Amino acid sequence: SSSRAVQPGRPAPPLLQLSPNAVDVAWHRPSEHADAVSGYELLISTSHLAEGGKPPSEDQISIPSGKQTEYEWTPVPKHTTACFRVRALGGEGTASDYSGETCFSSCACGEAPSCSVPQPGEREDPTGLGGRG
Repeated sequence: SSSRAVQPGRPAPPLLQLSPNAVDVAWHRPSEHADAVSGYELLISTSHLAEGGKPPSEDQISIPSGKQTEYEWTPVPKHTTACFRVRALGGEGTASDYSGETCFSSCACGEAPSCSVPQPGEREDPTGLGGRG
């Protein structure tokens, strides 16, 4: 039985862009058989730190994203490590292997969102004098 459906290639690990309340997950089309892609599926594996020494609670969310190559994950749970993988779906039920995973850990230092997101322009000149003169 020769199946005519081409299995799409495996995407590269997704890229994450963090903001205080959301994670923008983006990925590129696979380099192999990109024209066979009918959609993508994003897999989010979360591990939530429990208090009192209990084992972390783990969860997996599978999100079909259609042909979009980006997804906004919001709201971001606190004290959680999240890993993102993506696979390409093809016709007739074919699918690529999942990509490698890209992980991040949400900030565990109170309410300040700036500790996990570098703020632009703060490190250039700490004196504020500009250094010219």
